[in-house]
Amino acid sequence: MSADIVKQLKGTRSDVEAAATTIKLKFKEFSKGIGINDASFPLRYELSVLRQLCLALKDNLHQHDDLYCDIAATVVPHVEPYEEKPSLWEAHLTSLRYIHRELCQEKSLTECQKMYGLVRSQPCRLQGEADYKLYLDIHLTHFNGIHLQMQKETLPIAATDQLYYALEAMGVAKNAALLVQLNDALFSKRSKAFLMYLSALPPESTTKMYDPLLKLLSCSWATPSSELTTQFTEYLGLVLALMQIDMFSIEAPLEQQLALKLLRICRDLYKDVSPQNYSIHLLYYYVKLLYVREATADFKRTYIDLCKKFVYFFEHKGATHAKEQWFMDLLVFFQRLQMLLHQSSNKPPLDIFWQQLEGDDSPEVYTAHFQLLHGCLGLTVNVVRSPLATSCSNEACKSIRRHCLLSFGMCALEAYVNWQPTTEQKSDKAPYKPLLGILGYTLDVAKSMKCLGPSAMELVKLVRLLALVAEKVACPEQMSLVLAFLEPLQHLRPLITSQKMLSVLLRIYKASVHCKSSDMANRLQSTYLAAQTNPSRLRSQLFVHYHNANNTEKCVYEWHESSPMPNPLTPAQMKQLYDVDLLAVLHFQSARPVPLLQSLLRCRHNDYHLVLLARKMRTDSEVVRQCEELRSQLQSTALKQPLSRMQQLAIGHTSISVLLEALEAQKTMFSIKETAENSLEELIVKNNLLELNIKREHRLVELATSSIAGFAAFFERADQEPLGCDDTPIDWEALIDDAVAAAMALSSMGYMAQADEAWLLILRIGQMLDERFTYLRALTHFLGQDHLNSNQQLQLSEEVDRAQELLDDLWPQLQNGWFFKRQHTIVMLCRCHMASYYARQDCLCHAQLLLLQAEELRAQFDERVGKSDIVQITIQTVRFRLDYMRKKRCSSLPRRPSPLRQLHTLVDSVRNYCTVSSVDLGALQLLLADLVRESTECATNRLTERFAFYGTTLNLVLQSGMALRTIEVLISWL
Repeated sequence: MSADIVKQLKGTRSDVEAAATTIKLKFKEFSKGIGINDASFPLRYELSVLRQLCLALKDNLHQHDDLYCDIAATVVPHVEPYEEKPSLWEAHLTSLRYIHRELCQEKSLTECQKMYGLVRSQPCRLQGEADYKLYLDIHLTHFNGIHLQMQKETLPIAATDQLYYALEAMGVAKNAALLVQLNDALFSKRSKAFLMYLSALPPESTTKMYDPLLKLLSCSWATPSSELTTQFTEYLGLVLALMQIDMFSIEAPLEQQLALKLLRICRDLYKDVSPQNYSIHLLYYYVKLLYVREATADFKRTYIDLCKKFVYFFEHKGATHAKEQWFMDLLVFFQRLQMLLHQSSNKPPLDIFWQQLEGDDSPEVYTAHFQLLHGCLGLTVNVVRSPLATSCSNEACKSIRRHCLLSFGMCALEAYVNWQPTTEQKSDKAPYKPLLGILGYTLDVAKSMKCLGPSAMELVKLVRLLALVAEKVACPEQMSLVLAFLEPLQHLRPLITSQKMLSVLLRIYKASVHCKSSDMANRLQSTYLAAQTNPSRLRSQLFVHYHNANNTEKCVYEWHESSPMPNPLTPAQMKQLYDVDLLAVLHFQSARPVPLLQSLLRCRHNDYHLVLLARKMRTDSEVVRQCEELRSQLQSTALKQPLSRMQQLAIGHTSISVLLEALEAQKTMFSIKETAENSLEELIVKNNLLELNIKREHRLVELATSSIAGFAAFFERADQEPLGCDDTPIDWEALIDDAVAAAMALSSMGYMAQADEAWLLILRIGQMLDERFTYLRALTHFLGQDHLNSNQQLQLSEEVDRAQELLDDLWPQLQNGWFFKRQHTIVMLCRCHMASYYARQDCLCHAQLLLLQAEELRAQFDERVGKSDIVQITIQTVRFRLDYMRKKRCSSLPRRPSPLRQLHTLVDSVRNYCTVSSVDLGALQLLLADLVRESTECATNRLTERFAFYGTTLNLVLQSGMALRTIEVLISWL
């Protein structure tokens, strides 16, 4: 070729057109025999042109691609192989391949199609042994290039129509390396998405594509055994690829049976190659079972026998060939085959296979399946490398073996999760034995894998399967699987996201009811409960747990400490767990077992926890002793430095614990007849009541006032010392209850100045917390007094107005069933004593109206109708006060029962007293003390005998050991 033509091909478009004309004329001369020195000259000239075209494509950056294609179309049809120099034809094919590959891109797609058409129009002439590879490479490059470009279009299937052209070229190939090239370019080394495109071919294209391939492979009879052994991996890879194409087929899944056809060919090819022949024989029948499209009667028995043969083969060949490459490839192939099988366990096209494993004898067939997978696991430890293995995306992981082991384990879990045994079949222990071995092996491998992380697909899938295993539990045998993976799962926990871990723990929590050991069930349940970091959700879950708990010897906090899967909680989270656990037990466990309270006591974090628990363990002498020690310790500390708010709160609670213990200790029991005047002296001597004195009672008063002082200090210093978010939540209900207990003790003992301080603090607390019933109960104490202490900062008129609004809002709602009986009592007593207040303000009509409202409200409760309860006695007492007060002021009022008659009515009511709510008895005791004092004047003026409730009151105060109140009653006798 002249230098001018070379220059023109790299020049402008007109230059290239001129060169094309010259080359065309030149080949016309060749056709006429002009200028031919020898037979190879046209081929050598054409080769020069093609080489220059290759250089021009590169230098001109595809500016004149259409002209270059025209030039190629001019020269290519005029050449043929030269027998004496095969290298010329190989260079010819190499140049064509280069030109086609350069054109196979988006901007020159039309020229690429044109060039490919030129190659297709020429006969497939092969001169050297490697020439077919060049032809095949052109076809495969064209298909892959078109495939990639057509993905951007609306009809990707159109790209696959080109593929059968490539496979037609194999019909003339006789080289075994063809299989390697096909796997690299089309089958086993390609992605799942690519194989899905291949499976989308129309049936007519499928026949054109695969029939030549299978025909070619079936003709390899003369291949030496050594070469077949080397090709074993390639055949297995091709089987996997064809099986995926079979499965992904849209129109007829598994109908083509390409993988089965190939295995049939391989069975014949390897019939004289031992021991691969038997493995292929087993694989053929295994895949044949997978391809079954309808139910057969002996399917289970066939599969069981086949699994046993596989297990036998692996056991006997594994020892000899375990480290040979073909055996490692076989195990990896089987692992990938199992992945395909288990990924389609509940969807077509392999759903029919799984459906036939269900029903009668399913435990036996699943046992065989799990034994097969367990056998594979045992041999996979020898796998070092295999071209069939999928590579890990994490550069830190180089172990094929670990991924294969993990894959086998997840396949077994997938099979178990999708198995639907009957109730009787669930208790069959046979399937669980190999499955337990698989599970332990799998999780041990997972712990050692460096590539597993929160986003790793294998870990995500493993966690999902473990959650489903736990969700499936319906008997102790199934629960054994959950118990087996607890410890390994705990090692993997840092790699699992909190949300996914919580999902697993929830299912374990539900499955724990099937534990044979109740202790283990409690430990597992505590793990899920402790994982709840939201306090509100944790509290609600704990309420449900304790409501349903059968074994409550320990609290959730202590169970969690011994759990096989303890949560990695921070100290703050541990304290939050204990705080919420404690409050759940104290407030929502109606019957609190002593062992449960002792468990909480063992795990307490601070003194406040002790005092809260001590309130529920009044009868435990050891707890009372600890409270006394704590109180003494805090008092000693107070002498050296000011106490903190929490210390003041603790001293308030401990003082109440000691107070109530002392009050209970000084109680005695005797009948009311023994308090008669003629037997009183004998009673006092008999029960050693001479020890009752004010000095002895002073200790009780000191305990009560100390408690109120502690509560007051805690309450009043709230702004100066706010509590932090890490501090234990304050149990305001406990504080109010203990403050009321101190106030009631002071009121009952008759120390009214100290009692007024206590009730005033309770009133302020109830007002701040919007505790309506606490507020009304405290206010009731002041409403019944004739004269208020001048030192008290209490504007009673303002409080009455506020209370009136609360009462007007509350009393219509009491019948709705939302309130307790004691709350009914508090509202009605407040009404009654408010009537006393208005009477003292000379608002007698309003006072009478309030009493009528209280009577009407009381009549609405069936449990009070016809009974002499505290409300009725209080109404009668207030009426007595109103009439006695009114008659002293004005004697011209309408006639009503005399105060003396009303007192006699009161005596009958007290004699027939009936307790309705928990606050009744305390209110009655205070009311009787007032009646003793108020009735003394009336009895003296009328010169009557003292009333019967004098004896009742004396009996109550003597039994309670109250010195001051006893003195008051005895004075009233004089």
